Amino acid sequence: MRKLVAFLLVLSAMACGSQKKNGALQVEIQDYYFDQQIGGTAEAGINESYYFKFEDDSAIMERMTVGGKSYDLKSKDGMLFQATTELMSNDEVNPASFRKVSLIGKARRGDGMIHIQLDSVPMREQIFMPSALPQGDR
Repeated sequence: MRKLVAFLLVLSAMACGSQKKNGALQVEIQDYYFDQQIGGTAEAGINESYYFKFEDDSAIMERMTVGGKSYDLKSKDGMLFQATTELMSNDEVNPASFRKVSLIGKARRGDGMIHIQLDSVPMREQIFMPSALPQGDR
């Protein structure tokens, strides 16, 4: 019986240690969204830009996968990461207002890898700017 109790104590201590190690790699996302840049005509195409703002600079995010394609993430200030998709035609664009995204990165301190799966990245509301009046109509 003593051997069984000792074995269980060792096993639980190892389990707690592994949870603590994994917990050190946890990063928190403060805000995330994507928006679309639409050309002036249907033939001009559409790009989507994705933004991920983290609460601190403990992670270096490197890659984003969306729609089966992978893109490089660029750091704006160590906490804000951005990626833009390739130019797509209107037929290629999924009209959904939420996207499933996977992020891959690494811990800034240490050698741990980070994988974040987001099931619903929302599309930011578009702001349409009015065009200026022609010079002769002012």
